[in-house]
Amino acid sequence: MPNLLALFSRSQSVSAATSAPVRAPTPVPASGCALPAPLTPATVVGPIAPTTVDETPALDCLGGILQCWSRHPILLPDETHADAARAIGEWQRHATLGTPIPGVHAPDAAAGPVQSRDWTTLTTLTSERRRAEAANVGQHLGDLQRVVWDTVTSLARVAGDDTITNTAVEQELALLRASAQRGDPAAVMRELPAALQAITGVLAARQVRARREQSEMAERVETLGRALSSAEDSARTDPLTGAGNRLCFTETTERALAMMALSGSPASMITIDIDGLKAINDTFGHGAGDIAIAAVAKACWIVCTRPTDALCRLGGDEFAMVMTNTSATSAAALADRLERRLNDSPVLLAEGLSRVVTASIGVAAAQPGDTPETWTARGDKRLYEAKRTRTV
Repeated sequence: MPNLLALFSRSQSVSAATSAPVRAPTPVPASGCALPAPLTPATVVGPIAPTTVDETPALDCLGGILQCWSRHPILLPDETHADAARAIGEWQRHATLGTPIPGVHAPDAAAGPVQSRDWTTLTTLTSERRRAEAANVGQHLGDLQRVVWDTVTSLARVAGDDTITNTAVEQELALLRASAQRGDPAAVMRELPAALQAITGVLAARQVRARREQSEMAERVETLGRALSSAEDSARTDPLTGAGNRLCFTETTERALAMMALSGSPASMITIDIDGLKAINDTFGHGAGDIAIAAVAKACWIVCTRPTDALCRLGGDEFAMVMTNTSATSAAALADRLERRLNDSPVLLAEGLSRVVTASIGVAAAQPGDTPETWTARGDKRLYEAKRTRTV
């Protein structure tokens, strides 16, 4: 930044010709051949006009850097993507246009020349934010490393417990085999109940330990997943609604199915398709259509407010909500609430134009053995069934 400031404030000039003499033009004979340059000092012809530096390329470069940063920030703790984009965008406009920043500069301050911009504060804030971003990423990576090692430790402990239980089972079976080899039915009958009880107890204890380890592991992974998800960049975000995009949806469904397989907790999906969006676009314009899409997304967030509920926009008029720790019954109740909210909340599509924007809704619970594709296909099937019912 100091080099950039020096570039912004620099104006080039040259001294008078008395300190930097200029040679007079070499006379050219009529034949067109240049004569040799004279060896005597040249005649002074006067000072050269000062030149200025074109600051536009540097400003464009700085503006592009800050704009890219605002679109793809590394979020700080308790910061939303919109907050980060707004803060960095304000400084981008100040640097390129001289626009004053609310809360930092006087509200009625005029856009001054480049030399009067608040470069010192911008440099300080940039350095402080980058350090905070690095610290936040480092903390998340440290958390991830700890979870990985906790998982390895848990698996090692389970493996060790399995070795102990296997040894106990083998000992009981060895006693039974020895009795059978001696041909002593009475001894076999005496030892068989005790052996069966010991084996049953060992297997039951193994199952309890395995479930406890899985539950603890799932909780640690889910907690870390929420922390890492808060640092997602715009590559996984729909710019119109702020919901996740299709890439985010694919990752979310994969994680939900993995969590269900690991902990046994249910997962459900609500699919939403806006009714009549094409008619809204054709009649009132695409601006009104965008307002309708954003209104449906807002209604989804109002109904499903848990941090583990992920709303994603799959296409122009289609959304999906992926919810962990949610049964099909609970998801159906949320779907009913969403439908009622849409029906009871007219949307202002344009000046003086307000209408209800409805949607067809389907619910699908994840099932053991599901893939993201089979789960999504079942959700789409429920959605199309609901849409056919509405159009009958």
